[in-house]
Amino acid sequence: MSFKSILAAVLLGLLVAPAANAASITYDFRQLGSDNFTSRSYTEGGLTVTVEAQGGFVDRHISGLGVFSGTANDPNDANKKRVGEGEALVFSFAPQNIIAAVTVLFETKAEDEPFRFSVNGFTSGILSIPNGSGSEPGFSSAASFQEFNLFNAAPAGTIPPEGVNQFTMLGVGNFNAASDHRGLRVAGLTVETVQAIPLPAGVLLMLTGLSSLGLVAFRRRRATA
Repeated sequence: MSFKSILAAVLLGLLVAPAANAASITYDFRQLGSDNFTSRSYTEGGLTVTVEAQGGFVDRHISGLGVFSGTANDPNDANKKRVGEGEALVFSFAPQNIIAAVTVLFETKAEDEPFRFSVNGFTSGILSIPNGSGSEPGFSSAASFQEFNLFNAAPAGTIPPEGVNQFTMLGVGNFNAASDHRGLRVAGLTVETVQAIPLPAGVLLMLTGLSSLGLVAFRRRRATA
């Protein structure tokens, strides 16, 4: 077999070999106490997510992340710390993109909590978290934590193979309305990243050797010409 044939076979093998590997990473946004920041960053498994608020400040709480739009000693303070109408949480990722996102959402009271999300130019219709299951010790029976697979709710092709680096949770519930739609919190998040697989050292060594053989063959042809 000629050098060109060997090189072509090696290159073909590299092209058809898997080029990426998915990794699953989970973030827990719940904490004791409550505080407010313009943004917060969390790092797990080498991936950093930065959370920013629209319509207020990022609020951290035992039930998860919300948006604080109230004032000190506000009687509606507890409701104003959730993600409600006109508010949003923006999640940005670095250094890898993500191809999947499953959120754990907190809601309370008897009615299903509505929300929207946007990713890569797509904005969903009104979605909802069902009430009545997922309660945890320390919370009232009216409160629940629910998993929601965000990207599954997006049309096919919205998430490209290389993934995306940002998505947004949009509030719909209005705590001033005569209903139990009081907004939601993001208690947790599990994402999948696409990570490049480095070439094995043996493959790199083989390519180096083939390059050397090619150079020797080239010099021999020149010497006999």
